[in-house]
Amino acid sequence: MRELKAAAYQADDVLDDFQYEALSREAQSLRSTTSKVKDFFSSRNRLVFRHKASRDLKNVLGKIDKLVKDMQKFGLLQREPEAPQALNRQTHSALDESAEIFGRDDDKDAVVKLLLGQQDQRSVQVLPIIGMGGLGKTTLAKMVYNDCRVQKHFELMMWHCVSDNFAAIAIVRSVIELATNGRCDLPDTIELLQKKQQEVIGRKRFLLVLDDVWNEDQLKWQDNLKPLLCSSIGGLGSIIVLTSRSRQVASIMGTLPSFELACLSEEDSWELFSKKAFSKGVEEQEEFITIGKLIVNKCKGLPLALKTMGGLMSSKYQDRLIQLWMANNFIHAEESTDLIEKGEFVFNELLWRSFIQDVNVKIIAGYSWLPYREIRCKMHDLMHDLANDITDECAFAEELIQQKASVNNVRHMQLPWDESEEITILMRSSSSLRTLLLQKSKQTDLKEIVKLTSLRAIRCPDPYIIHRLINTTHLRYLDLSESKIVRLPNSICMLYNLQSLRLNNCVKLRFLPEGMQALRQLTHIYLLLCTSLERMPPKLSLLNNLCTLTSFIVDTGYGFGIEELKDLKQLGNRLELFNLRKVKSGSKVNLHEKKNLTELLLCWGRHADHNPLHDEVIRSNQEVLESLVPHTKLRTLGLHGYGGLAISQWMRDPQMFCCLRELKISNCPRCKDLPLVWLSSPLEKLHLSFMNSLTTLCKNIDAEPAGCNTSMQIFPKLKMMRLYKLPEFERWAQNSTGEPNSLVMFPQLEQLFITYCNKIANLPEAPALTSACCHGESAERIIPMSMEWGSFPSLVHLSFGMLVDVVMPGKDHENQNQKPLNTLRSLSLQSDNGFISVFKLSKLQLGLGDFLVFVEQLTIFQCDNIVSWPVEEFRCLVRLQYLGIDSCTKLEGRGSSSEEFLPLPQLERLNLQRCGSLLEIPKLPASLGELDIWECHSLVALPSNLGDLAKLRHLRLFWCSELKVLPDGMDGLTSLERLMIHSCPGINKFPQGLLQQLPALKSLKIDGCPDLQRRCREGGEYFDLVSSIPDIYIQPPYEPETKKSVKSRLLPWRVDGSSSI
Repeated sequence: MRELKAAAYQADDVLDDFQYEALSREAQSLRSTTSKVKDFFSSRNRLVFRHKASRDLKNVLGKIDKLVKDMQKFGLLQREPEAPQALNRQTHSALDESAEIFGRDDDKDAVVKLLLGQQDQRSVQVLPIIGMGGLGKTTLAKMVYNDCRVQKHFELMMWHCVSDNFAAIAIVRSVIELATNGRCDLPDTIELLQKKQQEVIGRKRFLLVLDDVWNEDQLKWQDNLKPLLCSSIGGLGSIIVLTSRSRQVASIMGTLPSFELACLSEEDSWELFSKKAFSKGVEEQEEFITIGKLIVNKCKGLPLALKTMGGLMSSKYQDRLIQLWMANNFIHAEESTDLIEKGEFVFNELLWRSFIQDVNVKIIAGYSWLPYREIRCKMHDLMHDLANDITDECAFAEELIQQKASVNNVRHMQLPWDESEEITILMRSSSSLRTLLLQKSKQTDLKEIVKLTSLRAIRCPDPYIIHRLINTTHLRYLDLSESKIVRLPNSICMLYNLQSLRLNNCVKLRFLPEGMQALRQLTHIYLLLCTSLERMPPKLSLLNNLCTLTSFIVDTGYGFGIEELKDLKQLGNRLELFNLRKVKSGSKVNLHEKKNLTELLLCWGRHADHNPLHDEVIRSNQEVLESLVPHTKLRTLGLHGYGGLAISQWMRDPQMFCCLRELKISNCPRCKDLPLVWLSSPLEKLHLSFMNSLTTLCKNIDAEPAGCNTSMQIFPKLKMMRLYKLPEFERWAQNSTGEPNSLVMFPQLEQLFITYCNKIANLPEAPALTSACCHGESAERIIPMSMEWGSFPSLVHLSFGMLVDVVMPGKDHENQNQKPLNTLRSLSLQSDNGFISVFKLSKLQLGLGDFLVFVEQLTIFQCDNIVSWPVEEFRCLVRLQYLGIDSCTKLEGRGSSSEEFLPLPQLERLNLQRCGSLLEIPKLPASLGELDIWECHSLVALPSNLGDLAKLRHLRLFWCSELKVLPDGMDGLTSLERLMIHSCPGINKFPQGLLQQLPALKSLKIDGCPDLQRRCREGGEYFDLVSSIPDIYIQPPYEPETKKSVKSRLLPWRVDGSSSI
């Protein structure tokens, strides 16, 4: 079979050679006569190809003929596959606690009440639960079975799935095994089984669930099973619960009235559907909601149908995986679908069948003004093992090296970067590889890649790889992301089969080859974060299969203008347009026809820091923006460097933003207005920065926009708003008479960031706000004026800073009815008066009197008015678990006594960074688990009670140049797991108490401590104590010796998954 498979792959290569030749001849029409003459004397010559193709085809056909003869010799016959056998559905009693169940709580309580109400019944009662398929009968039975009241009530609980097997012997045997938790080896004699059943159950009160009963034969129940299950066993109140679709089953077996399960209500149906459909990174878009509600209506309240249809909507595809499938010809287009659609279908099927899972959105790259998101997924370990058992074509290098396995049959390999010779050997013997994914590479590896002539897909960040791919004519997928390449060579234009080209984060890349229009199979070009790229290759309009082009840099000259995008109607996902200042009219780009676009970024300069004030013409800016009209289904819109005075007309139409989820406008200093998005119900994220002329967020809100049903709610679904450097911004909303009073603003706003917006005087009422950050002079006005903290009942994180001179409210602002801010858990303070101000606030009667009591995390940053440890101020922080003090340069730490305790009884983590004047630290609470000290260059001693901290697990010391010794008595650190000491040259030994704890450490890392390093290395006095630590790194002290001798003395560093420097 392996030989047959190898022959099939070889045949595929030969057929692919014919396809490449056809594509090559098509591309020649676009090339110069000189190039054609050169081809005559190269291996691309048609006569040469005919000879080679004929030889290869003859060779592979000969191999197949030989294999057929071998099959006949061994009597191997082709046979039709057997028809699949129907398998009985098996269920169990376990309830998935992570799965939310909708609309069945009342049903569960009703059934539980019925069961508990039979406690005085002498005979075993039978309760049927009936309903159509997919209604949730088994789920309800599980809910009842696992209810704590039921489990406490019954002495013995058993679950048996009946399905089509209603045989008395099978059911009784199962009851015995469930009651004994063991196997029943008795023969199939009903008398013996009955006696054993009476013995193991006796007079215990039991609950037996018979799930999925189909039997409608009355005699089978009355004469066979009923006497065995209902007459001879069980104590008072014993019950059998059966689930069935059949009313006939219920009438035959039931002794209690049937519990008929109803369909879910409309509200519960939508909750179940939306939970399944809009999860794991799939966004709840307006059009999906409309479609979803139609689907829910068709499902008629059936939970199984709702979950199934919702699950199909939730299947998000992962571009990279689909493109690798395409590269390896794993998927084939049908007449009505293209390869990408088919790939999405296959991905969804694998996701639905749980072969792949945990689909989520991860931000991977993007310009600072708008990130790029990628859909990611993973394969469960069990599925991975199953796939490995089925095929020997995929491998990780580590597995092959460990098992010393043969790589002759491996077609798909992922290699780490490694100095070992084993990697090079693997590369040398893997001539049949079709997929090669490299993390990094060496020159030795690159030499071997030349021999991999069957490659379909390669990922390698080494820029030199591209010069060695001239013979990989089968290549479909090329990923050079994060390489240092400056220019792609022209030879890439001869990879005529290429479908996907990934160049993300190639920050030095300046030029793409000018002949790329010959790559007619190219469907995806990724250029994210290619910040040095100067322009696009000419005539991209000829790539009419292009579906992804993440960036387009406009330039002047024929073939470089924005009109090249006109006919690329399949473009989808994200499109970034740069250098729009070079565009005279954008009407030729036909953005409104590109229905697959979800993210559109319009940038008038090449980079995000382009300043339109210097060289832009206002009228030209406005005309260009007016002509760049997208379709109405955009989810993300970004506008940067626009120099116009007003937004375009299409931005005043609220219907343009019916699906918009995120809007970011940056560096538009003259623009006074925003697009009409405050009526946009789906908008969730709003970013505004460097808009020097913006004064009001929502203008003319009393005017009724055309085609829009006005509401008193504005930004109804906005969850995050970030405002940065808006110097004239002073109000949230305005109508013709001023600021409206009856508006409901930001009802779902969760995160608010305001920085350097100096004229804004108050925070809006936001009942769902969980995180607020106010920095710059704006904080001086906002904090005192926003003392109505009852408006923020959900506030968890609060950060403010740069407070120069806060004017505190007087007694006339007191409001005794204000509720304390008891939800606040995290507080961050920055700049001179920030620390003092908040503790002054805590003493006022403004509903803040006790709010510090609830704080669990406190960060103090750049508060230079702190000189000594604020022990008294800390006394109210009785729940504080984390304290971070950073860049408080005047903090010396001297208290009234060196034996003073830090009064934080629940403190678990203390982080001190960049406090250059810090001399000493008070005694620490016994609750402390982690202590980090960074760049405290004046620190001469650690807390005197450090050795008494029995809960301390992590101790990290970095760049403390004046610290000479660790305190004595550290034998009390019985929980210490990780110790890191970096650039503390004065520490030359461990105290005696700490030496006793060294062998128990899980991690030890020492660097920049020469004397201590020598003691820990081989031959040193601590070597025997530290050599058994699992995760260890001891940097060799600097000595004038060869690199080889230094390397030979390195202790092994085995990473165990922890974070490390």
